[in-house]
Parts: sequence; C-alpha cells; structure tokens
Amino acid sequence: MARKAPIITLDEFKTKIGKYIKSYNDPTYGDDDEEFPYTLPEKVNSDLAKIEFDFENYSVGDANPNYTDKGYSGYPCGYKILPSGIPVLLVNAGGDWEFPICFALYYDGKGLRGYIPTEGNVFDKKNKSAYGNSDEEIYEDDLQKLVNPEAILADINSRIEVIAKL
Repeated sequence: MARKAPIITLDEFKTKIGKYIKSYNDPTYGDDDEEFPYTLPEKVNSDLAKIEFDFENYSVGDANPNYTDKGYSGYPCGYKILPSGIPVLLVNAGGDWEFPICFALYYDGKGLRGYIPTEGNVFDKKNKSAYGNSDEEIYEDDLQKLVNPEAILADINSRIEVIAKL
C-alpha cells in the first residue's frame, strides 16, 4: 500500500518536524529535555520498528545547524526535496556494532511518519535487521559498496505518493 503526503514547502516541513529535533533547534533546550530521536512520535517509532537497528549513532545532516558530518557509509542525509516535490529528512542510524541504515521522515498531512527504503539501503532483508545484529561478521567496506543513494531516493519517491496540498 502506497503512503501519501502533501506537497508543502521545505520551511513548512521544518516547522512541523522542528519540535521533534528540539535539541538542535531550540535555544531553550536544557539537560532535562529529551532529545532526538527519543522525541519522535509513536507512529514514527512504529514505522521504524519494521527493521531492527539502534539509534546509538545517528546523523540528520543539515537538520543539525552545528553539523559537520555528511552522514554515514555514503548514505544521503539531511533535508531533501524528492523529485515529486515532497520534502523529507533523511536520517542515518546504527549502533557501534551495526552497519547503519538510512530512513526518511516525512509529513503525511496529519503527522510525522517514517519510511525505511529497501532499495539502495544495506540491511539484512531476510531477518529485517541491521547487519551486525546477529552472529554474522560484517565487513563494512564490502557493505559500503552496496549503498546506493540514488536508489534510496528513488525508492522513497516511488513509495510516497503526492496528495493535494493542504
């Protein structure tokens, strides 16, 4: 079943996602505040639970105004506008023992959602798990050669259909 999202401006999307990445965007952020990714809505957590991975290390690219990295393992990250016109935030995440995955956060017209693309993303599709979560040895150099940013973006673009603007 296709997912659906309205075309909104990148600024509108940043406003909608901003409260979930509060630690980066809110100057009033304090030590007692929860931070991304623990602020994500339950629906996003449910969407992302389809693949077993950890948030120990993550990159949101240019969604972090202090960012200096460009993501992990050659994955795309940060704000992007899909060819369809839908804005997304691409996130890379994985534990120290895992090869990271890439996923998209987007606004579906009601709230924030998450989508983990299959194409171009490197994870154990049979076990629905990041490589490194089972007894197999992982060879990051070999896995990194399988990362395909163009396929990831094409997968997301084909899976999330445009609905009328809000």
